Amino acid sequence: MSEPKQPGTLRAAAWIKGRITRYFNECRADDQPATPAGLALALNMRTEDLTCDRLPEAYRPAVAQALQRIETETLQRALSGKGGAKGVEVVLQQTARALGETDEMSALTDEELKMRMKNAIAALQKMIRKD
Repeated sequence: MSEPKQPGTLRAAAWIKGRITRYFNECRADDQPATPAGLALALNMRTEDLTCDRLPEAYRPAVAQALQRIETETLQRALSGKGGAKGVEVVLQQTARALGETDEMSALTDEELKMRMKNAIAALQKMIRKD
């Protein structure tokens, strides 16, 4: 069983959630995309502080959820509308960088990238159908 939260911890969690909600509302009102840097500014932090151990424990769940929302919205923008294929290419390149495959991905031709995208989509559809 977990320990009960301290009143200060509850206030901190409520404060951070309020700031995050306000940030997303302002982005929507200004028709601007949410970004990790913008979130950090809204929270009076540096971008790197959002994902490090210095982030107070009470803030971590809300910040992690906000970062996931930013990533999801970014991917949706990248994959929709004009330049959707280019968006997929960018996502693949970012994923390759995260996996340490930057050189291999940058050396691929457009046709090879399209084939990888097609194979990735087919694999995802197959996984979705199994569930």
